[in-house]
Order: sequence, then structure tokens, then C-alpha cells
Amino acid sequence: MAECELLSECAFFIKYAKIHVAACHGLIAEYCRGSKQSECKRKQYKLKYGNPPPENMLPGGSIIRLDAQIFCQDFDVTNVKDGVEEGG
Repeated sequence: MAECELLSECAFFIKYAKIHVAACHGLIAEYCRGSKQSECKRKQYKLKYGNPPPENMLPGGSIIRLDAQIFCQDFDVTNVKDGVEEGG
């Protein structure tokens, strides 16, 4: 299957494509490069309104809080103690 034609301008893809988190790669595999391209809420928003969707909108349409973006955050797990990143 071909990649989504909007990848080069998609803030979600640009921000999370290089991060090594399985959840991010799963969403990208399904929505950006897979069978759910037509279901991508980011794509639907762009096509409907002509403007990009909010940066914190996931391909499924959920909005993640900007202060809680650990969903696809890349950090060094060697610096984590008791579930909290130290020195960051």
C-alpha cells in the first residue's frame, strides 16, 4: 500500500516517525502507511477545512493534552527511577 499523500506536511508523522516507541509505529503503520489511511481523522480534518489539524490530534481523532505527551515521547529509560525520568 502506498503512503499517505499528506505525510510530508503531517505534524504527527514528522514529530513521531523517528521516535522508537511501538505505539507510535503502530499508528503510523496503520494510518500513514496502511489500510486505515481513509479513516485518519487528521487527514479528514485537513481535507475538510484546508488547514492542518491541531498538532496534538492523533490519527484516530483523540486529542492528547500537551502536558501529557508521554504517549509517544522518546526518553532515555536508563534515567528512570520509580516511573519518573531523572535529570530531565
